[in-house]
Amino acid sequence: LEVEGAHVLSLEGVAPFWMAMPGSFSRLSRGIHAGETVVNDIVLRSGNLALLTAPNMSGKSTLMRSVMMSAILANCGFCIPARAGHVPWYDAFFVRGAAHDAPSEGKSAWAVECEDMRCLLRDCGAKSLVAVDELGRGTSSRDGAALAAAILEDMCAKGMSGIFATHLFEMFELPLSCLPHDAPEEPGPVDGGRVVCMRMGVQGSDSNPHGVEWTYKVEPGICRDSLAMVTASRYGIPEVILDRAQALLSTGATESQSTRPAWSSRTQEIAARARVNAYANANVNTDTALAKTLERAIEVGSCEVGEASESFVLLEDQYRPPVSVDSVSVVYILELRSKAGAGKQSDAYQTEWLYVGETDSFRQRLEQHRKAVKRSQEGGAQILRCAYLVSPNKSRARETESTLIRALARERFPLRSSADGAHYRFAR
Repeated sequence: LEVEGAHVLSLEGVAPFWMAMPGSFSRLSRGIHAGETVVNDIVLRSGNLALLTAPNMSGKSTLMRSVMMSAILANCGFCIPARAGHVPWYDAFFVRGAAHDAPSEGKSAWAVECEDMRCLLRDCGAKSLVAVDELGRGTSSRDGAALAAAILEDMCAKGMSGIFATHLFEMFELPLSCLPHDAPEEPGPVDGGRVVCMRMGVQGSDSNPHGVEWTYKVEPGICRDSLAMVTASRYGIPEVILDRAQALLSTGATESQSTRPAWSSRTQEIAARARVNAYANANVNTDTALAKTLERAIEVGSCEVGEASESFVLLEDQYRPPVSVDSVSVVYILELRSKAGAGKQSDAYQTEWLYVGETDSFRQRLEQHRKAVKRSQEGGAQILRCAYLVSPNKSRARETESTLIRALARERFPLRSSADGAHYRFAR
């Protein structure tokens, strides 16, 4: 494989890590001989995402796992399940697989998907390697495809590298800014700028009763057929049901959009209002018992220091910041909330205090704050939230810290300490 530049992930002959490599036999592979193992070559350039489409059971998720495991092992200095490879240094790895619900947390499968992607968009950047598999399966295909497409665009804008796998072929009908408008169906270079389209190959077969055979090899191109009926037949769904499903599928394909029942104007109005409210409250805890003191502090601070409020990253209680903030200057705002009301029996929380600080070891400093809060707890529950802003250097971080303290003090926020707000002279 040709490798240009240091920030290119290239793997030659990468195999599933639980199977025997070609030329060997492993007892750990459950008796599978190496001759049965299909290997792949893949190249991912820095800032490029591979949009991987494939039929069911064609090895899409296996390829993703193999690539991510190889990158993680290489970054740790270990051998990788490939003949050869060139792996850059990454600051974070994020693997998001098939979703499941979390009843104990009050989350549906779709809510879990959204939570996972919120963390990915918050923690990963241009030096991260990500793998997203089948985002959108927890909701309708229409809404899932739209949100998956919007997230893909945002990941591209942030320069993330990795693989985005999907069965939602509706994405290719949307006007994505990161995709070519006229993507060819046959194998060949399909490059939409930061997105490179890949698919798992299939081929016709006279020996296979279904007339198709999976190659388990990755190739350039786009797959627009999941071959779901073939897989269903292969795993025992009765033929009468398959015939009926195929008939329904054919009917649905020819049915005009205008023949579908339209929503009433009242229903459309309610849905539109719900979408507006959901957008306005994105990434914000909507529990009415929680006063948004930290969010207001961010707004005030953003105006004062000349930064967009989106530049601040919000961390809820118990969340850890990404490793990418290690060894960089960070300004942060802490908010301690405690149970309100007599006897602390209510479900409402109130802000005890805000604290503004700066550090070059944010992950360690935040952990120290959390341990100090835990030691000082007396009875009722407390939560410690945080918002942080990455600064270009130490001097700028100290200046921002002092400016934030003075601004929040003027607005009468409950500051735990305002001593550092007296500093005015900073090196430029």
